[in-house]
Amino acid sequence: MYASTSGMPASRPDMPARLPIAATLLWLGALLASAAPWLNQLDAGAVVSAFWAFNPDDYSSVLAHFSWAPRVSIAILIGCGLGLAGAVTQQVLGNPLASPTTLGVEAGGQFGVTVATLFAPGLLAFSPDLVAIAGGLIAIGMVIALTWRLGFSPVTVILAGLVITFFLGALNMAFLLLKGEWLGNLFIWGAGSLVQNNWGPFMELWPRVLV
Repeated sequence: MYASTSGMPASRPDMPARLPIAATLLWLGALLASAAPWLNQLDAGAVVSAFWAFNPDDYSSVLAHFSWAPRVSIAILIGCGLGLAGAVTQQVLGNPLASPTTLGVEAGGQFGVTVATLFAPGLLAFSPDLVAIAGGLIAIGMVIALTWRLGFSPVTVILAGLVITFFLGALNMAFLLLKGEWLGNLFIWGAGSLVQNNWGPFMELWPRVLV
């Protein structure tokens, strides 16, 4: 009654021609919006050059170079890193809904840093990255433990990831209520704060994202 499609070759979906154009316009619009306050203090050329140079005799130029430009640069870098992580996760699991946030990896990473901050700060001195990775691995391990008997179906994996996200998020909030004086800055960072006053974090992060 119905034609069989099992023998039909699978084809890759075509990318709409308007998608790269729309993405470029959005990026340029966001960059212009972030640079708009500086155009009242610096000319357009000085704002653009703030990414690699500054005028030591002009306080606005110094502030743009060491505050605004690093934040914009690391925002772009982190966006690329998160997009790449999501794409890799979707390809590995064969799940178009999978991402570090829907699988609990993000909440697990924050949970790992939270626990280390309170109970083993020496681990953070050694490597905060390894602590966050350990937390993310614990979270994804919990998701696998909940779904492996069901064959890792896409909907089940996402639901399990959301459950783990809520669970670890609740633990993080409990620690924040109990030890808020130690964890305030951590949760501000976890909410997406990009506040910085030098290029150090960007210079440390870009080789890892490139690799």
